[in-house]
Amino acid sequence: MVLRRVQRAVSYLVVVTAVVAALATVLAGCSGDTEEPAEPTQAAPEPTPTAATSAAAADPTQTPAATPTTEPTSTPQPPPPSNLAAELPTDPNFPELSQIVLSHLSGMNNINRPRLNLPPDIRDDRRRGGIVINIEFNGDEYDTTTQKKSELDKLMRDTYEVIFTSGHDVAEVTMAAIMIGTIRRSVGGTAEGPISVYKTRFKREYAEGLDWADKESIDFNEVWDTLTLNPAWKRDLQEGK
Repeated sequence: MVLRRVQRAVSYLVVVTAVVAALATVLAGCSGDTEEPAEPTQAAPEPTPTAATSAAAADPTQTPAATPTTEPTSTPQPPPPSNLAAELPTDPNFPELSQIVLSHLSGMNNINRPRLNLPPDIRDDRRRGGIVINIEFNGDEYDTTTQKKSELDKLMRDTYEVIFTSGHDVAEVTMAAIMIGTIRRSVGGTAEGPISVYKTRFKREYAEGLDWADKESIDFNEVWDTLTLNPAWKRDLQEGK
């Protein structure tokens, strides 16, 4: 009877030991370190697309437009007045003599008209003994007839000097001055326009023996021939106007 009780007690201990061992295993699994999941990292915010990047994304072949640069602009300058004398043709028969006249009477007068009104007419006239030159030019405009005439005298004098001291066989030169004056029309009264007011002639014999170095003291109205003088000018000069 005692033996049976001992066997029961042993069996009971074995069962208890087994249960304790099982519980210990379960508890050991539950109480072990557990690894917590890592927190997700926050992604950087994407840039907001601009109009240029949106257009580029829509059309990848499109090249972004460059920023325009403003270049300084120069102020336009008015063109210089045309030098008509430089554009006039030289006489093919007397190119050197023609060029002398063109160079001396180049430029414009004081109201912006070309100094030479026409190309110089140069010809060889054996009846007059050599080369003959006809010149038509625009004089300078001033307030008084006396001043106009005085300036024309100087311009004619200096031109005659240039021609007759050039070494060419010039027999005779005439110069006609074109100025603004009164034009009398057959119908419609009068008008203002360019007219020939003064014309002189200078011959080879007048230049022979003439002291050009002393030209300022010479009254050339007593040397050359006065072929034409506007009647109104003549009256003004007599009255000192």
